[in-house]
Amino acid sequence: MQTAAFVARVVLAVVFVVAGLAKLRRPAAAVDAVRRFHLVPDTWAPRIGRWLAPAELACGVLLAVGAPLRLAALFGGVLLLGFTVAITGTLLAGRPVSCGCFGSASVRPVTWWSVVRNAALLAAATVVLAAPPDGGGLAGPAAYGLAGGDALALVITCTALLLSLSVVAETTRSLRAAHPGGHR
Repeated sequence: MQTAAFVARVVLAVVFVVAGLAKLRRPAAAVDAVRRFHLVPDTWAPRIGRWLAPAELACGVLLAVGAPLRLAALFGGVLLLGFTVAITGTLLAGRPVSCGCFGSASVRPVTWWSVVRNAALLAAATVVLAAPPDGGGLAGPAAYGLAGGDALALVITCTALLLSLSVVAETTRSLRAAHPGGHR
């Protein structure tokens, strides 16, 4: 359980940090993503869209540093539940929209796989919440040979790697759009 909880914690931290940073890069896109779902009045979309990036970043950082761990896992679970309800409602209404989950890297319309992905992340949040309160490897990653800020460094490294891959993917899409059918 300790290893599963630690892995779940790191995965959630990376997902929330990457999603939050992507939304910070283009705050207007986050507001547009909220509007596309048509689940809240248009006047609420700017507040919610601007709130998502800092909320996701805070959740990711709190999960990474492990304090307050249970509160961070609960908050992440609530965010994921909200996102899952929004995606499910959109799919049931037959409105294919891109979720904007990871900023401009999320251009494909949501599918039932988006719901499955979120359900897996919700399960990860539940594992973190259900872990023993003594923190065995959860609040104190020393049990895994990680000292002090090493868990945070691991999250930052994984986040940087994912953001780099996102930039490469975005650049590749842009080049393909600029040169359709051509090879360089």
